[in-house]
Order: sequence, then structure tokens, then C-alpha cells
Amino acid sequence: MDTKRTPSRSPLRLVTPPTAEARLWQALSRGRRGWRFRRQARIGAYTVDVLCKEARLIVEIDCAPLKTAAARAEAEERQRDLEAKGYRILRLWADHIESHLGGALRIVDAALEDKRAPAPRRAGRRERVAAPIAA
Repeated sequence: MDTKRTPSRSPLRLVTPPTAEARLWQALSRGRRGWRFRRQARIGAYTVDVLCKEARLIVEIDCAPLKTAAARAEAEERQRDLEAKGYRILRLWADHIESHLGGALRIVDAALEDKRAPAPRRAGRRERVAAPIAA
């Protein structure tokens, strides 16, 4: 009798329920009106949870509030660095994703729609009108 065992393709998936990050990414990767999302993407020295590069949108999933001042300062510095590179950061609680996935998707959709809206046109050099000087 052959005692070879066929390895399971994903034994951990059967044991461990999907995390909030995985659930959100799966829902987003099924086509959010043409936007493409990557999970665990690298941007410089940072790894972000979910990234839509075309919209320059980062979705970060927070599990718990940062308790120490050092952790908060590090998170703020990280956010400043990513925003300086032109990314917008959307933070969602893992609990909210787990209990209200549809609501979390609507929040992401709203952020994407904001990105699709045309940027206000800046007046060119010739179009600038000097304001009247008050006496």
C-alpha cells in the first residue's frame, strides 16, 4: 500500500479564517470599476496593506490603537513620508471590515470617486487677473 500523502495546497487556509486585510483585498481585487489593487505592496522603505497605484491610494488596516508615544510618532512619520510621495492614506479598522465589509467597500469607493473627479484647474499666467487695489 502506498503511504505517500499528497500535500494540501493551502493547509493554513483551512485552519485560519481570512484576516480583515485578506477579506478586503479579495473584495477589492474582484474589480472596483477598473481600479487594480495590490496587497502587501512596497513603497520605499514601507510595506502597505493594500495599494491602488493608479489612484495613489493606500488602504491601511488598523487592528488596535497605538499605545505608546513612540509608536504614534513612528506612524505619523510614516504617514508624512507616504503623503510626501503623493499617496493618500485611508485607515480602516479591522473590526469594521470584519463586521461591515460592504460599508468598508463603500468608503474605499468614495475615496476612489474623489480621485476620479477632475482636479480644479489652476489659472495660467495669462489668465490671472489682478485684483483691484482698495484705496
